[in-house]
Amino acid sequence: MHNELYRLNELNLSNTVTIIRVARLRRMSLRVQPTGEIVVRASKRVSEREIHAFIEKNTTWIEKQKKTHSDLMPVTSNQLEELRLLAKSFLPHRTMELAEELGFTYARVTCRHQKSRWGSCNHRNNISLNIELMRLPSELRDYIIVHELTHTVHKHHQDAFWDHLEKVLP
Repeated sequence: MHNELYRLNELNLSNTVTIIRVARLRRMSLRVQPTGEIVVRASKRVSEREIHAFIEKNTTWIEKQKKTHSDLMPVTSNQLEELRLLAKSFLPHRTMELAEELGFTYARVTCRHQKSRWGSCNHRNNISLNIELMRLPSELRDYIIVHELTHTVHKHHQDAFWDHLEKVLP
């Protein structure tokens, strides 16, 4: 893996962009860290011009992500503990309701404080949800839960995954 750093002033993105080169990667991916740093993962075969075009194409999405991160103000350790307790009592129950309503099955739900993910689903259908979901609007929180439930059927983000998600949550 090889990292490259540069700034994209011409795109009005004031944050550092980190490019992570991965030999076998098939598709480029983009992530905005809570710090505002933009991380692009790309194959070693992809040119800097293609990466630049990919970032430019996704500028609106990047700005939305940065706004989402800035809207989530830091919390004190006491507030974080309250958030953790609230999440542990609410999120597993809400996941169960949505799974029953939409016809999904899963193994279990855990709630953690994660820095870069809203949720995940592993190969055993264990779902992990970020306690920060409790600070989001209920529609967005439900969407993320259903997104992870969809991973119990499709372990990828290919067309079949998105088609299934669209079917259960138009």
